Amino acid sequence: LAILLLLIGATVFVKQVEILLKLNPSQKTIITPGLIFEKINNLQQLNVLLLRAKKQKQPVMIKFSAEWCLACKELAGTTFKNTEVVEAFKNFMLIEADVTNNDSSSKQLQNKFGIFAPPSLVFINTNGQVEPDKTVTGYISSDKLLQLAT
Repeated sequence: LAILLLLIGATVFVKQVEILLKLNPSQKTIITPGLIFEKINNLQQLNVLLLRAKKQKQPVMIKFSAEWCLACKELAGTTFKNTEVVEAFKNFMLIEADVTNNDSSSKQLQNKFGIFAPPSLVFINTNGQVEPDKTVTGYISSDKLLQLAT
């Protein structure tokens, strides 16, 4: 039984690695280090950054992610490294809400925007207003993310 469980675990791990290594040839993922996010893990940190962005009339993209989230890793390795995405989001304040611990701080961050699970993206305009029609949950391709940059 232990050997069977070990084999099942190894198979699942290999599948997860295959997902992470699968790159879409149309995405330019090797040339750039990708988008750089300011990492936060509580509402106080988020509110400070949102206030700064509003004062500077800067649009915001908040990425909800967790260390255990495979789709988050896939986004980081593909979509967020695409050169066109990096260019399109260069004037955005980029915030990463780390909800790895799934604790009360994580829940408060998620509840503020009605987020159920990572990966999720929330967009806030230059007036500090959330744009709910742009909220994304799950993996998003570079092409689709580029459509949300406007």
